[in-house]
Amino acid sequence: MEAGTEGSEEGQTGTSDAGLTEAASRARLISAAPFAIVAVIGLWLTRSFWFPGRYVVGFDTYAYSGPNLEITERALRQWHLPILNDLIFGGVPHLGNPSAAALYPPNLLTIVMGTNRAMGVIVAAHVLLLGIGMSMLARRLGLSPIGATAAGVIAMAAGSTLTKTVQFEQILVLAWMPVLLVAVHAVINSDRPWRAVSGLSATTAAILLAGHPQLVYEAGFLAGAAVIGFAIDDHHRWRRIGHLGLGVTIGLVIASPQLVAVLHATDDHA
Repeated sequence: MEAGTEGSEEGQTGTSDAGLTEAASRARLISAAPFAIVAVIGLWLTRSFWFPGRYVVGFDTYAYSGPNLEITERALRQWHLPILNDLIFGGVPHLGNPSAAALYPPNLLTIVMGTNRAMGVIVAAHVLLLGIGMSMLARRLGLSPIGATAAGVIAMAAGSTLTKTVQFEQILVLAWMPVLLVAVHAVINSDRPWRAVSGLSATTAAILLAGHPQLVYEAGFLAGAAVIGFAIDDHHRWRRIGHLGLGVTIGLVIASPQLVAVLHATDDHA
């Protein structure tokens, strides 16, 4: 009788463990579903940019963005920094032109894929980044998986977003904005914020290196408003201002080679 009782208890324990494992797997699946759905829809929305044999070209693409990437690619292939664009106006700053994004790492894809194909892939990747980042932000703010999925899809499919896909320098910055807010929220709310500080540093550097000054300014104002919104109802969260400042400072240091060039190029501008 005792042996039978022990066997019964072991069987119940095994069933309980299996149930817990299944529940954990289901929870992970539900948690990952918004990001998978957003990624699939994002790939469909951007199919004209990445599908083999197809290209999307706007006026800025061939008049400005494409030539800037060509200058960067040409210099890097010769193991030089792309300091000067000597093809227009008798020579103008290139590294010091923030819209050229000469040191933005994803633009190195042009070396491997060529300018036309790389630009399409970079745009598509940043639209996906925008959608996934928005879903991450929605989840951090307490939305359900369905709400997070809707937030990501709407962010990608909005007409204002799809318009930016043919404004290369702008989509590069815009895509990082939800990720920036995720990093800010994590620094303010995490029990151990140092990992979030590193994420904030990387995101800050990416935005500063990505290009378009107008969008960079907007990202700064947005982050400032987010800090107020995330911390306003709890005075303890204001203690994380130092962590936020450190993260932004490290990001500035990472982006400093391009920022110094920009400051030098615009020192005596009109």
